[in-house]
Amino acid sequence: MTHNELIEAVNSPTYMSSRTLEHPYIALRAVLEIHAPFESGVCGCEIDNPVLSYMYPCATVRAIEKELSI
Repeated sequence: MTHNELIEAVNSPTYMSSRTLEHPYIALRAVLEIHAPFESGVCGCEIDNPVLSYMYPCATVRAIEKELSI
């Protein structure tokens, strides 16, 4: 699935009406588990990319923190 297809699916009325309140929390937890920090302070999102490394919190975690602090 492409990024645009994923966004379209998540925004669709069918998707929204077919999910329980638990679904967004499950997805959010999965993202945060991938982005867990290593002891070195590097974000886990870069585990498969030896060229790039982002310090924790990466942009994804910062975006989640920002939205949760509403």
